[in-house]
Amino acid sequence: MLRSCEELHALPHLALTQAELAKTDGLNTRSGQAHAEAALRIAQRLGMRSLVAELTSLLPAATGSDPQLTSREREIAALVAAGLSNAAIAGRLTLSERTVENHVSHILRKLGCSSRAGVASWYSTSG
Repeated sequence: MLRSCEELHALPHLALTQAELAKTDGLNTRSGQAHAEAALRIAQRLGMRSLVAELTSLLPAATGSDPQLTSREREIAALVAAGLSNAAIAGRLTLSERTVENHVSHILRKLGCSSRAGVASWYSTSG
């Protein structure tokens, strides 16, 4: 479908298709965010105000704001990016290892990452 829209230069349909794919994949996934960002760029170029408004409200990252990590989650994300284990993070911050596991789990979910490497990548570009 995307290729057909591109080949036909049907940009409004391409924006709408990208938006639907974003919703289908879920905005908490990388592919969902990528589709939403692509849809937003096209919709902005074409002046599709209602779609721009919808995507802007659904995708905080597309408007330039970071995922809503707490200050503690950002601190732990920095330590994950530095390569520390949960046990090492717990020792450094005087938390239980289970508490650190919970924070790391929340960070992964909020960033749409499936691994600690994804957190490190995110942190290196936005930390």
